[in-house]
Amino acid sequence: MRSRTVRQGSVGLLIITGVALFVGVAMWLSGLAFGKRSYTFTAVFSDVNRLSMGAPVFYRGVNIGKVTKIQPGANGIDVSVKISSSDTRIPDGVIIEANQTGLISETLLSIRPQPPTSLPSNGAATNPLSPECNSDLIICADERVSGEMGVSVVRLLRKSTRATELLSDPQFFNNLEELVQNASTASVQIAQASEQLQEEIEPLSETAKSLNNTAAQVSSAATQVGQLATNVDRLVNRNQGELDQTLNHLSATSEQLSELLASLEPTVEQVNSTLSAADTQQLVQNLETLTANAAQVSTDLRKISNTFSQPSNRLVLQQTLDSARVTFQNTQKITSELEELTGDPAFRSNLRELVEGLSDLVSSTQKLEEYVQARDSSSVSSLEVSPFPSPPENLAVSDYKHATLKASRWSK
Repeated sequence: MRSRTVRQGSVGLLIITGVALFVGVAMWLSGLAFGKRSYTFTAVFSDVNRLSMGAPVFYRGVNIGKVTKIQPGANGIDVSVKISSSDTRIPDGVIIEANQTGLISETLLSIRPQPPTSLPSNGAATNPLSPECNSDLIICADERVSGEMGVSVVRLLRKSTRATELLSDPQFFNNLEELVQNASTASVQIAQASEQLQEEIEPLSETAKSLNNTAAQVSSAATQVGQLATNVDRLVNRNQGELDQTLNHLSATSEQLSELLASLEPTVEQVNSTLSAADTQQLVQNLETLTANAAQVSTDLRKISNTFSQPSNRLVLQQTLDSARVTFQNTQKITSELEELTGDPAFRSNLRELVEGLSDLVSSTQKLEEYVQARDSSSVSSLEVSPFPSPPENLAVSDYKHATLKASRWSK
C-alpha cells in the first residue's frame, strides 16, 4: 500500500516537472522574462532587403529585440519590432536600416542614433509604455516610424555588374587609352615646363638679389633723408630768430617802398603832362603793377612772419621771396626810367622854357583879349586880321612871339 503511494507521487512529480520544463522552454523561446516588460513599434520600409521574422534588432551594436511580424502592403512593408525591455529608450529621429552582414548575408535591423541627445532618466514622458509618453523625445509603444534599406549584397552585385559592363565597353577603353596618352603628353610638357621654369628661376634669383640690394640702398637713402630732415629742422629752429628779423626787415622795406610809390604819384602826374599817350599808358601800367606787387609782397610777408614757424609754410616763403625779387626788379626799372627822364639836363631846360613860355602866353593872351575888347568897342570895321594879332601897347612884341613859338614847338 505504501509502495503504491510512493509510485503515484513519483509519477505526479514527474508530470509536474515536465510541464514546468515545457513552460520554461516555451517562455524562453518566446523571449518572455519575469519582472521585465517589453514594447513593440512598427517600422515602415520600402524594401526590407530579405528580412525575415525573428531577425535580431541592434541598437548601438547591442541586441535589444527582434522582428516579430512582417506585413507587406501596397505602399510599403510594415515590420513589427519588439524591444525586450521597456527600460531601453530609443530617441526619436534615429535611422533604422535593414543591413545584410556575415558570410551568409544574414539580414538584421540596425538602429543608428543621430547626434546624441540627452534624455531624462526617469519620468512618464520617457517611458515607452506610459500613456503620457512623448513621441518627440523617444519612440513610444505602438508608434510607426520610417526605415530604409542599408547594406545590400544584391545592390552590390548590381553595381558590380554595371561596372563590368562599363569596363567591357570598347568606347570606355578608347577613352581610357586616349586619357593615358594625354597624361603622357602632359607629363612630357610638364617636364619641359619644369626645365624652363628652372632656367627662369636663375635670372629671377639674380633679380631678387638686385631687388634686395636696391631695397637696402633705398632704406639707407630713407635713413639719410630722415637725418637731413632732422638737420633742417634743427637749422630752422636754431636760426628762427634771424629769419624772423629778416622777415621784419623785408616787411619794413615793403612799407617804405609803398610810401615811396605814394610820394612818386605827384611826380608821375607831372611827367604824364609831358609824355606822349603811349608812354604815359605804359608808365601807368608799370606803376599799377609795381603797386599791386608791393601790396601782394607786403601781405605775403606779413602772413609768412606770422606762420613761418610751421614747416608747411616754407614753400610760401620761397614764393614770397620770388615775388619780392620781381617787385624789386620792376622798381629798379621804373626808377631808371624816371632817372632817364628827370636826369636829362636838356629835358629839364626844355621843361622850364615850356613852363615860362606858357606863362608868358597866358599873360599875353589876357592882354590881347583886353585889347580886342577895346578895339571892338571903338570900331569893329577897322579891325584887320593878321597871322599874329597886334600886341597891346604895354606888351613887348618880341616876348609875345617868343612865347607863341615855344608853345607851338611843344605842341608839336
